[in-house]
Amino acid sequence: MKSVILLFLFLILSISSIKCQTLNPYYQGIAEEVSYDTIYNRLQTFENFGNKGLSSQGLKNTAKWIIYFYTNLGFTDIKVDTFIYSGNQLYNIIITKIGTEYPNKYFIIDGHYDAANCPGTDDNGSGTVIVMEVARLLKDINTKYSIKFIHFTGEESGFIGSHYYVNNTVIPQNMDILLLLNVDMVGGTAGMTNDIIKCERDEAGQSQNNATSYAYTDTLATLTSLYSSMQTEISNAYGSDYMPFEQNGEIITGYYEYNENPYNHTSGDILIHMDPLSVKELTKAATGATLYFSQAFNASIINKDNIKNTHIQLFPNPSNNVLYINSDKNIYFTLTNLIGEKIIDSIYVRKGQQTINIKSISSGSYFYMFTNEDNKFEGSGKLLIK
Repeated sequence: MKSVILLFLFLILSISSIKCQTLNPYYQGIAEEVSYDTIYNRLQTFENFGNKGLSSQGLKNTAKWIIYFYTNLGFTDIKVDTFIYSGNQLYNIIITKIGTEYPNKYFIIDGHYDAANCPGTDDNGSGTVIVMEVARLLKDINTKYSIKFIHFTGEESGFIGSHYYVNNTVIPQNMDILLLLNVDMVGGTAGMTNDIIKCERDEAGQSQNNATSYAYTDTLATLTSLYSSMQTEISNAYGSDYMPFEQNGEIITGYYEYNENPYNHTSGDILIHMDPLSVKELTKAATGATLYFSQAFNASIINKDNIKNTHIQLFPNPSNNVLYINSDKNIYFTLTNLIGEKIIDSIYVRKGQQTINIKSISSGSYFYMFTNEDNKFEGSGKLLIK
């Protein structure tokens, strides 16, 4: 158990991190790869498996689909925890990506794939496809902390799968968990404006968890606003797969939809009653959050910049004293270090060529980003300063 002093120091550092949290162009470039069509098609595939109650063939087929997805991506550490509950053979699916500096400390992002005797496209196909897409985007990204992408089963029957995992893996292995991000029922409601997501914090249970969960959840809300168009509302964590972890003293946070879908737990929990665009936006948010919490970094020099507008040019690269930017439109230029701290904050670059003095900036690797006058992403890349 952490001492009160250590917890106090951690909270000070966490609050400081929240205040200085800024957009990381490298993270944003990865988050921008989320595609509406990909999210929509995966939700439809999930739905097509039909009823996902504990004894259903649909649940078994969904598990096979998830396992095949990760195998096909090239993940090698795929574990299937098999257990019996109420006469049914059930499967937790755990995919592990090892960190470069802290291989034995884990950031966990999870979502359950069972449903309450219905297709469950919102509850919880939405969380399932988000975890899958985050894993796809981070597959070949270096992270300092290890990541576990977990698909639990039996959530609708009382968090059966997550209880099993905590009791049979987390506790026996004394697993060192940095933070668990639970994604459950985040698909929104068709016909409504679904631009707000609840960020859930630990407000009950063991009191020593709560303050740290508050800090992490505030950070989650900040990251959500940075990497997506979603607004946030802080809420309490309850009734999902983070609860067995919370009861074990782990730090938890989560996403939950603001506009609760009235069709959940019924045969109407299908795609036409959801808002897949909000799922796409939240996938971007979850991607940015996972990159941040796992401390992702770019270990290689970018040879080709991620520029949407080919008429924006930055040179020379590497550079030492000055940069030149050519653009056919008015844009903003931002430069950050590798942990996202701003070195140059949104310099306005007029159409044509502009010179930027970088003589006072220390040698090293930096990320740059261009945004237009509507604050929309135009491109990013890595800059070496000699």
